Amino acid sequence: MLYSLNKSKSNALQYTIKPSDVAKILEIPESRDPVGVAVESCASAGLKAFRSGTGSLTVSLEEHRTKGHKDCIREVYDYWVEAVGKSAGRCKLTTDRKSKVAARLREGYTIDELKMAIDGLAGSQYHRGDNEQGKVYLELEQCTRTGSRVEMFMGYAEKDQVNESPNVFDLMKRRNRS
Repeated sequence: MLYSLNKSKSNALQYTIKPSDVAKILEIPESRDPVGVAVESCASAGLKAFRSGTGSLTVSLEEHRTKGHKDCIREVYDYWVEAVGKSAGRCKLTTDRKSKVAARLREGYTIDELKMAIDGLAGSQYHRGDNEQGKVYLELEQCTRTGSRVEMFMGYAEKDQVNESPNVFDLMKRRNRS
């Protein structure tokens, strides 16, 4: 596995990646200080990254606490629209969608945790229509209906990450676009 996923003291999701693996991901020689290059690229993308005491790269996916509540809801909604391939012009941020996301935020789930749940939803073959009914279940409510649903879909995303070892920088770029 190229990285470990854990939570910081402030409950932010963090990726920790060994220097040799950072070099592989970025496709640069270790002599170029891949962790330093990664920290700089993360900073320019608006992500919090630092060299840990062991020399590994740690990237924190903590939301900015200075955002207003409406901005947080909009960010999660926009991320969902992109992740599941909805048409931004035809899809609306309805009262029901707002209330589900707002409720999860009030319960203490972070923006990044909700985005991770959306990744789990978007990556689920069953929810994409590979089921007996052939029905697609990609509504935002699927992963934000309750806190336990958020955690279930986060688990799907973590399982996919472990099984497929995705490029963590692609995940960070995707999260940063929204």
